[in-house]
Amino acid sequence: VSREARIEAMIEKYTVDLPNITEKLERSIIKDVHIILTGTTGYLGSYLLHYLLSNTSVSRIYCFNRTCDAKDRTAQSFASKGLTDSLPFLSSPQVEFLHAKVGLPQFGLDDDTYALLVANTDAIIHNAWTVNFNRGLESFEDPHINSVRNFIDLSIKTGGRARIFFISSIGAVSNYKSTLPP
Repeated sequence: VSREARIEAMIEKYTVDLPNITEKLERSIIKDVHIILTGTTGYLGSYLLHYLLSNTSVSRIYCFNRTCDAKDRTAQSFASKGLTDSLPFLSSPQVEFLHAKVGLPQFGLDDDTYALLVANTDAIIHNAWTVNFNRGLESFEDPHINSVRNFIDLSIKTGGRARIFFISSIGAVSNYKSTLPP
């Protein structure tokens, strides 16, 4: 099967039952924002979390990570980057670390936790994706491609209130030149 046919089949699989949303939602400045952030143990994720912790509009951050020790690993990442002013916030009610399996329905979370996310999430920052240009398309399906669909489904269940932002460290630094400051 050609590469193009495999890509088209994957697109069809993940978009065939998407609802057609035609109404535009009015956007306003939101206070007390609740955000889902993936990949906080990674390089870029720790900086994103540090920034969100300093943003006074953000009242709750749900950190989705694959490992149960994500809080400790995030603390180590903060310390290694000199982000120690944010360390106390990792134990505050503002941050909740969830052991999420993003490729599973409801991210592998129980019904009550998922319902809480549907009711409260205003933004999703998806920052967890394997970067390997030597892998084929199919190797990204589980959990990466189906995780994007799961985030789309969550956003739809919020009435479209939860915007989705996808970022990758490779995308953030791909135009970096050694003449620029670190």
